[in-house]
Amino acid sequence: MAIGDIAGSVLKCAVVVAMLLRPGNAHAQVCVDRLYHAPEGGIPIRVASPVSEPLISLFVAGQSEPIAQARTRAGTSDLLALFPDLHSLANGSVLMAQLESDGVRCGSPLVVEPLTPVARATDAWSARVLRSMDSNDRGSIESLLRMPPRARESLRLSVEVEATSDRVSHAWRVYESSLVVLTTSEGSVTLGLRPDAAPRAVFHFRALVEGGFYDGPGLSCVRDSETRQPAFFQGGDPVGDGSGGAGTVVPFEQSGLNVRPGVVAMARVAGEPQSASSQFVIVLSARAAAAVAESATPFAVVLDGGATLAALSRQSPSRSRVIRACLVPAPPYEGVFEPTFEPISESSATVPGR
Repeated sequence: MAIGDIAGSVLKCAVVVAMLLRPGNAHAQVCVDRLYHAPEGGIPIRVASPVSEPLISLFVAGQSEPIAQARTRAGTSDLLALFPDLHSLANGSVLMAQLESDGVRCGSPLVVEPLTPVARATDAWSARVLRSMDSNDRGSIESLLRMPPRARESLRLSVEVEATSDRVSHAWRVYESSLVVLTTSEGSVTLGLRPDAAPRAVFHFRALVEGGFYDGPGLSCVRDSETRQPAFFQGGDPVGDGSGGAGTVVPFEQSGLNVRPGVVAMARVAGEPQSASSQFVIVLSARAAAAVAESATPFAVVLDGGATLAALSRQSPSRSRVIRACLVPAPPYEGVFEPTFEPISESSATVPGR
């Protein structure tokens, strides 16, 4: 990729920001000074608006109609004071707080995430063994140990999550919503994050982006063993051999986002639900979706950059790089992001050696 092309991709990040700060929006924004907040300690926010009493609308992330609205004033305010029943409104779900001035939604929304207890997750085979041991069911234990390897592997790829009715938030995590722009050796790819589907994975990913973790690692295009079509990209491995990570893991989540072309997911080690660290996949084909769903947590979608991905799929792994990953302000909330992506096929990506 030429230096001029790289500069053009970086300029695209600036253009996205400029669009969000166009006249009428430049002085309207709701911000938060602190990331974490105690359950009853208040959520201080700062409101910038050209009107005297702007409106803040509260949405359950993923829904298009507000569940509550409140008038506020420019300057400092408190989200819990504006919405005293915030805990019951959330009921364990992620909320989006959107500023409106004169009926127009302005600036990026706030992601308001209740930090609920982490449910225990394990592979289905181990879960059955543990239950049999707890009940001292020797017959079941012996049956599980004698299970054919293929059947055992199938169970190990399935995840069982411990049922819990505890939806009470221990604290709040509040931050301004962002998009992620990956500037690659072939152009840029814009990702829309989905905190409604997998909030912990979203925050983990954006924290790695913000810290510069994804600046430099390669993107490997994995092809379908039967059709030889591009199946998915795998990235985020600092080592480059599939074993690298960030030194920390994100707890397992049952994502509400279906895996399909254009979906981005945090990769896990097969049979180890609590192993997602830094590696991610970008699904390119419908055939690959089922396999990715078994061992990854979907958390984002491709909003722009299909041509870039097609070009990357033609490159050798040594040349496919993420030059820079950055956060840019998200547009005003209008519902969840959906992938705007066409599956890559031979018409857009040729198989090397053919």
